[in-house]
Amino acid sequence: MIERTVLKSGKIRWRVRYRTPDARQRTATFDRKADAEAFKDDLRSRLRRGDFVDPQRGRIKLHALWDEFESADLGHLR
Repeated sequence: MIERTVLKSGKIRWRVRYRTPDARQRTATFDRKADAEAFKDDLRSRLRRGDFVDPQRGRIKLHALWDEFESADLGHLR
């Protein structure tokens, strides 16, 4: 969904709201509507193909990543 937002300064911003495959809601903000639409179209195609990578995933802490690795039953690859 693309939303138009007017800032106090009068500047117009475009926000794209979307859900990740794990049902978390994310947003991306753009200065131009064309950029927001291009982002939305690219995002939909990546979601359909299964190529989506959550940008917030890069902020995971190392110990959480390690716990996930160990629970994936890949411990024999240590």
